[in-house]
Amino acid sequence: MTGEHQQAADATHWRASRRSAGLLAVVWFGVTFLPPMLAPRLAFELFGTPFPVWLAAQGAPIVFLLIVWAHERRLARLDREHRARTHAD
Repeated sequence: MTGEHQQAADATHWRASRRSAGLLAVVWFGVTFLPPMLAPRLAFELFGTPFPVWLAAQGAPIVFLLIVWAHERRLARLDREHRARTHAD
């Protein structure tokens, strides 16, 4: 692979990586900050506990783990595709 093609493949790889991280950061922000800001409007109970309290204690940590898992899977796939593209030429 020539230097220009390698640089283009690298730029595409990093752009996709940043896009993935940005999207998951928006999800993290929403789960972290929206429930406390919207707590008065989310005044219903889930499993006998007010929803904002339940989300802070149970839901948010589960979502955080899913964010890490999704990010790892996405980056592993992007890395495989990048290696296949750069080694195929």
